[in-house]
Formats: sequence, C-alpha cells, structure tokens
Amino acid sequence: MALFSFRHNTRTFSPKRTSNERAAKHGQTAAHLAYITRTSAARVVLRARVAGTDTEAARAAENAAEKRGGRVAERFIVALPREASAEQRVVLAQSYAEALTRGVAGYVLAIHDKAGNDASNPHCHLVAFDAHERSGGRGRPRSVLGMARKGAIEAAAALWAETHNRLMREWGHGAACDISHLSFAAQGIDRAPTIHEGAGARAMARRGERPKAKPGWRAIDGGATRREANALIGEINKLATGGADGRGYGLGGGDDRDARERREGRNDGGAHAWRGGRDEGGVPPFLAGGGDAGAARPAGGGGGGVGCGAAGSPAPTGAPSALPPFLAPNYRGGGGRGLARLRRVFMELLMLRDTLRARAAEVAHRWRQSPSVARSRPNSRAHREGVAR
Repeated sequence: MALFSFRHNTRTFSPKRTSNERAAKHGQTAAHLAYITRTSAARVVLRARVAGTDTEAARAAENAAEKRGGRVAERFIVALPREASAEQRVVLAQSYAEALTRGVAGYVLAIHDKAGNDASNPHCHLVAFDAHERSGGRGRPRSVLGMARKGAIEAAAALWAETHNRLMREWGHGAACDISHLSFAAQGIDRAPTIHEGAGARAMARRGERPKAKPGWRAIDGGATRREANALIGEINKLATGGADGRGYGLGGGDDRDARERREGRNDGGAHAWRGGRDEGGVPPFLAGGGDAGAARPAGGGGGGVGCGAAGSPAPTGAPSALPPFLAPNYRGGGGRGLARLRRVFMELLMLRDTLRARAAEVAHRWRQSPSVARSRPNSRAHREGVAR
C-alpha cells in the first residue's frame, strides 16, 4: 500500500507573515539546497529553468523576494512509493514538478532513496522558484505557482495524488497503490490520524534518547514525544476497530452494539448510570473527591501529557494535568468521526484505569484492616512478635 505524505513550507520577507519561523534570511535557501542535494543522500538531482549554480539561483531568488516583500521559494517533501522502481520514482517526481511549475517556474528536485532510512522511506525534496507572468492587463504580474492563494496547498496535494495514481495505474500497480490527499474524515474512515515523526526523532528513540519538547508544538503533541502520542493513538485505534470478529472491542462506539450492554448500562430511571460495587454507593472513582464529570482530568489520575500516567504510577490528587492534544478545544489535527471516537475512547480508558485503581486500593485497605489478616499473614507484626516470645 502506497503512503501519502506531503509537506510544504516556505520562507518569506513579507512583513505580513504570521509566524517568525517563516521569516527569510539571506543564505538560507543556498544552505537548504546544499543539504537536499548532498551526494550522501541524493541519488538523483534534477534542475529545470534555474540560472547558474544553486548558490547563484538562491541568492537571486532571495534578493528578488526581499525587493518585493514576498516569498523566496516553495519547499516540498513528498513520499515516493516503495512499490515503484527507482526509475519510476524519478518519473513520478519530475512529472509532478513539471505540473506544479506549469513548465514555467524553475525548480531543484532531489530523490532520496538510496541508503539508510531513505531506502525504506523513499521521498523527494522539491524547491520551486516562483515566476511571474503578465496577463496583458495593467495589474501586477501574476504568480505562476500561486502558493499564497487560498486553498493552494490543498490543490498542490491533490495534484500530487492525481499524478501518483495516474502513473502508477499506467505502470500496472493497481488500485491498491492509490493514495488520497483527503483526511480520514473526508474519506469516511473512522480512524484517528497519527502525528508525523521525523527520521531524527526515530533515531533518537532507538538510542534511548528523548527529544526536547518545543512549546510551539504543544497544541499538537501535548508536550509528549511524537512516538508516545502515536503509540497511544495506535492503541486506541486498535481498541476501537480491532477484534477477532471485526466489530472492535466496543470502546468509543456507544452501547448500541449489544442489547445486554444497553440494559445493564441503565438504572431504573433509564438514564446512563455508574454500576459500581455494592459498597461503593454507586459513585464512580473518577467523580470521587468533588471531581467534575465533564472534566478532562479525573480525580484519580492525572499524569501529564498524552501518556496520562501508567496504571501503576501514583498521581497527585487534585493537581492540574496537561490535556492530551486531541482533547484540547483548539486541537488542529483534524476532526470528524475519527477524532470524536478518539476522545470518547480516551476518556473511557481513563475511567477504566481509575476504576481499577480505586477498587484495588479499596480491597487492599479492607484486607489490611481485617482482624483475620494479622492472624493469617506470616509476615504480620503479630506473627513476628509471637515468634519472638
């Protein structure tokens, strides 16, 4: 199955930019071109409509962008199919570059698929230098790439999916290798999306190192590592959609799968109610201690970040904890049924964890307080004193 991965970023001298990370500096473009075209990684490097060396082209683009207060170049990283041959990957990447630049704008294209992690994750780096054409009127010259226009990134991603699918079908790879630029929700797939993990982050994880959290990414990863977040999302997707019978395990799916679940999940009044033990008074542990039923921080648990603590790790009662990224109101990772199920399943897992913690603590407390315990436990204080006497 082919993988769809499409990343875009740019550098600009525009004073209207919304992020300092997009601020252009002289020398950046040349350094980026030197990085993507290095011989240790790039198997093939293609250039089209680029005057002079990469350094000269980069310098000219930065000077022109600074003069007009605009974008220097458009940078893309696109996953290439492992099913395709080495020659087919070159054709795919070049066909897309020509379609994107419309045969007018210049570009530098580097194919990375020859060694190390690139061999199992082939991809290409594309740096496109914009061109401006006059339409014949009195207005300003029009951008050929048009990446500053509304919906341009989505259109560029759709163009890649169309180019990929068309050529792969022509080469006989079949519909199984098709990709889509649409989100899971738009495709009707009830699954939560994972977060992108870079090759550097994976290498750090293999060495047992933990990447340093970036405050600017907290809205996406909740202060945890991408690997930790993806591990949790993967487990939730498995619980929600796995199972030997193909129906999943019921988490996040409501109680409409089994009539017995519907009956047992209701009290005499017909409303959903907690069905705790006989001695618990019908109060769930995540509401004990004045907790809020709608809070994302149950009273019994609370580890920070996405992990939210292991089942055996104590958590400070009442202490505020960080929201996982997909529970935050301003989460930008997508929406739809997949995200709604992710939130439901996560809260159900928290409730299940806190229920088990509370019941285990109650059983342990009763066991310690029982008068027969001191007589029956070989390591009890009474036993040791009796042996001493």
